[in-house]
Amino acid sequence: MVEDREISRKGRHLDCPASTSNSRLRQQGVVMSTKKCNTCGNIKSVTEFYKRSDSPGTRSKCKVCCNEQSSINFTKKPPEYQVWVDMNHRCRNSEYAGWHNYGGRGISVCEEWRKSFDIFLSDMGSRPTPKHQIDRVNNNGNYESLNCRWVLPAENLQNTRRTKLTKRDVVDIRSIQSNAKATDLAVEYNVSASHIRQIWNHSKWKNI
Repeated sequence: MVEDREISRKGRHLDCPASTSNSRLRQQGVVMSTKKCNTCGNIKSVTEFYKRSDSPGTRSKCKVCCNEQSSINFTKKPPEYQVWVDMNHRCRNSEYAGWHNYGGRGISVCEEWRKSFDIFLSDMGSRPTPKHQIDRVNNNGNYESLNCRWVLPAENLQNTRRTKLTKRDVVDIRSIQSNAKATDLAVEYNVSASHIRQIWNHSKWKNI
């Protein structure tokens, strides 16, 4: 014990438990290696904190508080949460793969949904099945409660930008088949010419 004190008096830092009395440590000549956690407020040994290289940005937060935060961050979210995240990425992140079809052409998420997942879930409700997707009724409209619904993939596909046609449109396209060019109708209905031809030969919208 005497030898240990001599070492400490020469300036060697020793790690000490947070519960050890500061005055007692000073009486023993120990140079304390403790710090205060900015989250819980407790003064603890530096060994109770992650090293900067192990966990960047956590130097002022003890391991207990860091682990508790990690537990909160990884709490399982409902499946609709990922729909909400993807929706915001499509409209707000220019690095998103499909940005040009959403935010890049002016599609946005309403302020209430953008700021709160809870409001989004309250307005939309839970997905009827895991296969259901979010769909905008007006494909040129924004993500908002009056323009969104849960649909199955097949129904969602019919409302994509390439095929955003109504049943009335399909009937009209077929009725003027003999007097119109597919390329002209493609421009008018904002779809591809091949899609118009597929409507004509009934390989698309077979139920109409």
